[in-house]
Amino acid sequence: MKHHITGIFIYPVKSLAGISVQSASLCATGLQYDRRWMLVDAKGKFITQRDIHQLCLFNVAITGDCFNITYLQEQISIPLTLETGNPMTVTVWNDTVDALAASDEINTWFSKQLHQPVTLVYMPNTTHRGISANHVIDDEQVGFADGYPVLLVGEASLNLLQSKVAEKIPMNRFRPNLVFSGDEPHAEDLWEYFTINDITCRGIKPCKRCVITTINQQTAELNAEPLKTLATYRKVESYILFGQNVAVPKSGNISIGDPISVSDYFTEVII
Repeated sequence: MKHHITGIFIYPVKSLAGISVQSASLCATGLQYDRRWMLVDAKGKFITQRDIHQLCLFNVAITGDCFNITYLQEQISIPLTLETGNPMTVTVWNDTVDALAASDEINTWFSKQLHQPVTLVYMPNTTHRGISANHVIDDEQVGFADGYPVLLVGEASLNLLQSKVAEKIPMNRFRPNLVFSGDEPHAEDLWEYFTINDITCRGIKPCKRCVITTINQQTAELNAEPLKTLATYRKVESYILFGQNVAVPKSGNISIGDPISVSDYFTEVII
């Protein structure tokens, strides 16, 4: 079965809307620009759509050397990368890492929109955040994503889900980085090593899904689906699985239409 990349998505600010791109660079922490920025509360703890559903309504676009962020007709620009800023220690799940704070102007804008004090922080290249020690092989890293550099989802996996659910469930509910065509539903669960443009990627384990998948990314409304239906056929132990977490030991460039070659498979699904 032939596989091709049909979608590439980056999420420059963790939990804000993503950007669909035609091509991207892969680096140690995943796709270039992906989740290098993050909002934190007054204690430096990460903020996501789990806490504030309307974060999905902050649209992000690349314009020249900055990201333009729009919310309710209000707009602000942030740089693609940050070289200098007030140093902060922030937490993402169980990880505590060093970050740089954005300007007062940017932080005031976000605080105003969210009606609470928040700080936008950037992960510089000097910060090293490793993936879970249970799954590390070659000192793999991750940015501000929940736990792993890249999320891979097959179109067939979504098609199967959609066949079981009356309401439309778009791919953006699952916030993938890479989407591919071909193969059977959830075939990605068993991909251990695969290659895109001579870049060898390593499948780690299926992604454990949370309430964010039930948030309509256009309206911020909460619903029971798709977790309700996924629980009927994708629940393993206490987890609902959808998509494969991936590490990227080698850097390089990928584009829509690139073929994927799978070289090694897991003999069973890893949890």
